[in-house]
Amino acid sequence: MSDSLGAAVIGGGVLCFSICMTHTFYHSRRTSFQTILCWTLCVLFVCLSGSFFHLFLGSHSEELAGLFLIFAYLYLFDVPVRQRLFTFFFINTFLYAAVLMAKYTALLLCDVCPAFFFRFGYLIFYFIYTFLCLWIYWKKLREPVSQWLLQFGRHSRGAAVFAGAGYFLMLLLFDVWGNGAEPADYLNAALYLILLAAGYSLAFFHMAAAGEADEAKRRAERTAEELKQSEQYYETLTVHQQKIRRMQHDMRHHFRVLESCLRSGQLQYMQSYLEDLLENIPERTGQVLCANYTAGILLGYYAERAGTEGIRFLCDAQIPAEISVHDSHLSVVLGNALQNALEACQRLPDREARFINLLARVRGGFLTLEVKNSFDGMVIYDSGGRIKSGKPEDGHGLGLESVADIAGQYHGYYFAGPEGKTFVLRVVLGLTTE
Repeated sequence: MSDSLGAAVIGGGVLCFSICMTHTFYHSRRTSFQTILCWTLCVLFVCLSGSFFHLFLGSHSEELAGLFLIFAYLYLFDVPVRQRLFTFFFINTFLYAAVLMAKYTALLLCDVCPAFFFRFGYLIFYFIYTFLCLWIYWKKLREPVSQWLLQFGRHSRGAAVFAGAGYFLMLLLFDVWGNGAEPADYLNAALYLILLAAGYSLAFFHMAAAGEADEAKRRAERTAEELKQSEQYYETLTVHQQKIRRMQHDMRHHFRVLESCLRSGQLQYMQSYLEDLLENIPERTGQVLCANYTAGILLGYYAERAGTEGIRFLCDAQIPAEISVHDSHLSVVLGNALQNALEACQRLPDREARFINLLARVRGGFLTLEVKNSFDGMVIYDSGGRIKSGKPEDGHGLGLESVADIAGQYHGYYFAGPEGKTFVLRVVLGLTTE
């Protein structure tokens, strides 16, 4: 079992399987040539440093030298450091456990055929256990672990600490390259592997619970954002209705004056009154931009705001008056789309380049909305690939998340991102036919 060739084969196998497993978690941000060169240099360094450290550290020199592979993780993958550390220790603990089980299985069977199992058993059982562990990982663990790391990466710091502690404790307690073992060592190894598996289960459970709490918080924040948008819509609707009531009230007085002038034959005064009335009517009393009442009010509101800011606003919205999209959902989608476009234009230094183009159509049972606007070219993404707002306050990107949620509710499609020098938001909502 202590044969140097067998140890070299097992050590090389651990390195190769470790590198392969790593790339099932993350995609390298480097080119293929850079990735291959990085791993080649790291493996050469680990082999050379392992031989050097063997003079001082003995049988654990290879595992400790393997810690230098962390630098490859830092160079190749664009994920938080805590996730890279967790992945490194999780993979190496997984593979080291296979080596440990192979050693104790070979030792148990040495009494049956000492010569064979002393020379070849360790190597045979290593590959059996390794392929068994890799099969379990590929079939059962790969997808859930990758999803947990992607979704709940912010809570992986504690899991990274646990994984590192578990790995180093395994190195201290068990020497996989030793030639013998006491009966108690078998029980200790079995108990440790059981406790390690339970610890990882608790770590993943903690990450999942914390991630679900975060998701619940985000949903609450999105709901609050939707309510805020709805309040803005109803506030705009109330102001619009108040303007209509005032106009109706004033028109009654004007009509009474005109009726009185007509009855008394004061046509000259009536003409002068009408001229004064026409001069005092604003040239722009609101634009009818859409047949749909909800959409029309919001489009008119943002058209006026865009005009105030000197932003070119082009609107071609053909949304029917009756549509199966709920008014509150339509207001959230339009409100967030136009509010984000307006704020992006406001951040653009060149006032002449500011524009917002909106296109809305109903085709084939779907409502398609597209908003294009100028922006300063800066798009910030969070660790989950979601677009963050440029605003300094918390809750960044919640408006776009609300739009994405509504698109999902209507079995539609959502896209937000830059296309050249233009920022584009596309939303497709499925319509029900009654």
